Amino acid sequence: MNVPSGTPAGFGRIVERIVANELESVGYRVIDLNVGGAAGNADLLASRLGQSFQIQVKGAFRKRPGPWVQYGYCNPLVLSGQESVFNKHKAFYSADIVVLVSFQTLREYDCVVLPVRVAEQAAQINVDRQFRSPLMKGGKRSPNAPIWTDLKYLPNTDLTRRASMQSEQDLLSSYWGREAESLWDLKTLASANR
Repeated sequence: MNVPSGTPAGFGRIVERIVANELESVGYRVIDLNVGGAAGNADLLASRLGQSFQIQVKGAFRKRPGPWVQYGYCNPLVLSGQESVFNKHKAFYSADIVVLVSFQTLREYDCVVLPVRVAEQAAQINVDRQFRSPLMKGGKRSPNAPIWTDLKYLPNTDLTRRASMQSEQDLLSSYWGREAESLWDLKTLASANR
């Protein structure tokens, strides 16, 4: 995980542990899939009542007020549509759920818990706006950059970009800020992938 300067050491492990703690608090048994190296596509395996779910965790360290999240990184293959943002590796593990963590401190963080299909949809809305369309001042953004969005703030920009941002925020908002039991209902979330 590439992280910006000023990000706490071990940031990836911190946000994965936050997600594991949240899941354990609602009755899941959680296993870290990255023990011994990166698992590719999934970081955690959560099990409860005979069902297991593979989870990919993406963290964003917020130095400023307001929650924002990062989906991962754009690259030329994502830009061309040859590769997805999530589950892009040919690997044994394949995420059912994506958790986007907006981290400020161990007590101040927000989690957006999404079916992988919805996470991909939100990321593609962002890629269309930020990477596939020209920038406001012309030209294109480098495809080798983070894919991120603010969960609340809408800048004063042209109507097309603003509508795209609003659409992305609306999609994410239904998977954020709910009561713990429904936020972490992995069975219901995973069924939305079908």
